[in-house]
Amino acid sequence: MGKANMVKAKARIAAGVMLALGGFLPGGPASASESGLAVDFEVYIGGFQVAKADLDLGLYKDCFDLRLATEPYGIVSFFSPFKLVSSADGCSKGAGVVPASYSVDYFKDGRKKRWVRVDYKGDGGPLVRAEPAPEDDNRKAVPSALRAGSLDPLTGVFGIIEAVTREGRCAGERPVYDGRRLFRLKLSHVGPAELPPSSYAAYAGPAIECLVQVETVAGFKKSEIRKKHFPERVKVYLAEAVAGAPLLPVRLEADYRFGQIRVHAARIAPGPRPTEETRAR
Repeated sequence: MGKANMVKAKARIAAGVMLALGGFLPGGPASASESGLAVDFEVYIGGFQVAKADLDLGLYKDCFDLRLATEPYGIVSFFSPFKLVSSADGCSKGAGVVPASYSVDYFKDGRKKRWVRVDYKGDGGPLVRAEPAPEDDNRKAVPSALRAGSLDPLTGVFGIIEAVTREGRCAGERPVYDGRRLFRLKLSHVGPAELPPSSYAAYAGPAIECLVQVETVAGFKKSEIRKKHFPERVKVYLAEAVAGAPLLPVRLEADYRFGQIRVHAARIAPGPRPTEETRAR
């Protein structure tokens, strides 16, 4: 494989990884007070930075909203310019979370090429609109029976982190549906960890280490399965990176065919408070 093709392959993998890991990048549970966090993540494959992701998290009363924007970095951006923007909002209820809406927009060369909209407010499971539709995208639509009870990636892992915060350990499994594909996330508790200081990470100190197994269930293209665009196991390190703030996934690791994937929280800062639009939801 030539160098240019190798870079393009890493770009495609970066996009696939961020689609798969996008859900692992929200902050922790909604709190009683209104606040916000902004987190910048850096994505490395084989020791080279290939992408960056910016997260805005808004917390107010018992509800939340999230926005995650991802794009390639460095030489990868030259060979494969794209931008992936996803957002979700919902509320905590009892020991779980209730999603309201989820969206994903994929831009290439500045133009919107693909999009998904998921609305959870109706009866009978999530209402999904997508361009292109599954039948025009070389994939089978996920049956409504399988989608029942699923959460979008951002809300799904938001709920998982909320449970880890509450119980102090990682456990259980969740169906996660991104509007095209259905995953099953299986969590197991590894234990306490100590993250060493580094020049590229914003956090060093005690953390909780979790192992997340990613099972592909339905809605995948044959090429996505054959080329293993999605990691099967991900190590997630959660920590109270800001005193008094929710837990954050400050580091993620996964093995991949082009080398180990590492995602670091490179900057963590107070972010924008919820907007008037989200307040009125």
